[in-house]
Amino acid sequence: MVVKALPITPISDLRARARELVAAARKEPMVITQRGRPQVVMLSYESYNEMVARLERLEDLEDIRDMLERQEELRRPFAEYLAERQRGV
Repeated sequence: MVVKALPITPISDLRARARELVAAARKEPMVITQRGRPQVVMLSYESYNEMVARLERLEDLEDIRDMLERQEELRRPFAEYLAERQRGV
């Protein structure tokens, strides 16, 4: 995955060119800096919602993976029990 560098804008430009920068952020996220340090990322509302939805899906997948792992851990002893019964132990 290639990570694209985001445009960087000082907060002073945000104050002076708010409409222009909001329009630009609707097309591509941008980093807002204060005293030369990144402070926030400005992105479109739609992009934010897509990002949150993707994170929620990933969390759901992690939960499913965790449940399957726990389920497998519970099955192992039962499989061992069946193997023992077949051996006549």
